[in-house]
Amino acid sequence: MGLPDQVELLKLFSAFLTEARLSAVSIKNYLSDLRHFLSFVILSVVEGSHSTPTVKDIFQNLHSYLDLYLQAQKASFTPANTTNRRLASIRRFSTFLSVKFSISNLFTDQNTSGSSYFRHREVASGDRGDPSLSGLPRHFVPRNDAESLSSEKILEQFKTYLEKDQKTPSTVKNYLSDLHHFFLWTANQTPFTDQNLVNILSEQLLSTYVTYLKLSHTSTSVINRRQSSIKKLTKFSFEQGYLPENPFELKNIPQTLSPLAWLERFTHRKTPPSGGARNRIGRAYDRYHALPWTPYLNLALLVLATTAMAIFAYNQIISQARPSSAATTLTPPKRQLSFQGRLTDSGGTPITTAVNVVFKLFNALSGPTQLYTTGTCSITPDQDGIFNTLIGNTVCGAEITSTVFTDNRDVYLEITVGAETLTPRQQIATVGYALNSETLQGYPASAAATINTVPVVDNSGNINIAATSPSIISSAGTFSVQGQVLSLKTGTNSGGDVIFQPDALGSGQILALGGTTTEDSYRITNANLTSGSLLSGYVGNDTATGRLLSLTSGSTETERFWVAADGRAYLNTTATNSAFIVNQSGTGNLFSASASGVAKFTLNN
Repeated sequence: MGLPDQVELLKLFSAFLTEARLSAVSIKNYLSDLRHFLSFVILSVVEGSHSTPTVKDIFQNLHSYLDLYLQAQKASFTPANTTNRRLASIRRFSTFLSVKFSISNLFTDQNTSGSSYFRHREVASGDRGDPSLSGLPRHFVPRNDAESLSSEKILEQFKTYLEKDQKTPSTVKNYLSDLHHFFLWTANQTPFTDQNLVNILSEQLLSTYVTYLKLSHTSTSVINRRQSSIKKLTKFSFEQGYLPENPFELKNIPQTLSPLAWLERFTHRKTPPSGGARNRIGRAYDRYHALPWTPYLNLALLVLATTAMAIFAYNQIISQARPSSAATTLTPPKRQLSFQGRLTDSGGTPITTAVNVVFKLFNALSGPTQLYTTGTCSITPDQDGIFNTLIGNTVCGAEITSTVFTDNRDVYLEITVGAETLTPRQQIATVGYALNSETLQGYPASAAATINTVPVVDNSGNINIAATSPSIISSAGTFSVQGQVLSLKTGTNSGGDVIFQPDALGSGQILALGGTTTEDSYRITNANLTSGSLLSGYVGNDTATGRLLSLTSGSTETERFWVAADGRAYLNTTATNSAFIVNQSGTGNLFSASASGVAKFTLNN
């Protein structure tokens, strides 16, 4: 099967590492180490040959190239930990080629014990465990600089220690299986490091081991269990004097915790005095925690307690809240979340020193859609490991934005303690959505209302709609606007019109109903008019038979004056003086008459 070119292969390898959820820094180191190895091989081969090997050629004949590479590393006095790291990167890439392109893997398909980079250490016969590992080191624990204990001796002592601690047979079996796997892995992973407890039981090597398990698609529960087994052996070895210190003891730095360790029940116990009821209680307590279903019962009790508190808070704060207790101010509440937790190490001991924590909000149980992050917050638990904090109080993160709860139906909280992200994410209960009380059906209130906001009365008593061409629509009935004085006008210097437009399908009337007795009922003034008409009307067709103007009066409505659509005029009066009065104050004629444009008579002044 053909392979892509080197550039494309490295991109695919980077994606392979990303799927294993490795950090960007780890991926960068893998790619750097791999480029270093490939560059060395190509340069060394080109010097003695006329052809350049492909990546497939190199990894199908990895024995010969790897021996040359390790010799060069030793000749250039490369530190052992750097060489080990580069070998681990080559191993990961070989696994990637095997999985994705079915290229045989030197580290799994062949017996690696014959390669020169493994010959310098002795291995025990009768290896057990993962077939990709070549065996446990025969002597790896110096004690008191005088005697050496074999791995089997150490594990036998550790097994006895677990049995005295009243661990179940299945638990002891899991401990030993996990440790066998770890020791076998270290034997092949660090060929240039002395195989002793000080080097093997270290934070750096444990971190590399966890990375290997992730790349091997090992489940999270198995990874956590194996880490716990390794730390348990480390604690035992320190207490027995096999280690000068416990590298996993609590330090004044961010701690690496097991997922949901802060949810575990209080397990720290002081040694009770001898005899009496305290011993019986202690033994009962130990037997209870030895039961396999104890963690599930603890978690169920915690869920029930949390649900009860959420229901109580809903009934007391939201459901039974009186209208009079509602805030009348337009100032929105602070968008913060109160959070309480408990921090313990993997052994259940409370953490009491300052720890760095990051809180993040997402809109799904998994996936990268992040809605909010506090950044790094420092919290200091009490003597029992319990802490309280406010998320979004500007001390632990900026205030939570309003869109987090208004735009998302589900919100989940993710917590990172130290360098470890706890899983799974925790869903924010409905009570948390009280932060959304500043909105109405998801729409925020606004004094200068625009689209998708609720308009409010500002400090001047105005309702401002700051949108282009808005409308106030009543879908049924009569829409009324009422005031002591009603002013309908356009903005200053806008040049806009005031339009009255009844629907043509209705009666089409504009009614002005006045109640004055001495003043004008309808008055039009325009002090700036120099041309055009003060009052203008238009009937837009040639078949109109109605009237352009009609005026009536009287207790019984009587027509007094009208002008028909064809231009005819009618005057009806009961006055005792002249029915038609013309007052010419200028020099023009009093009256002129014409027919079809031809003058008939004129009454001059």
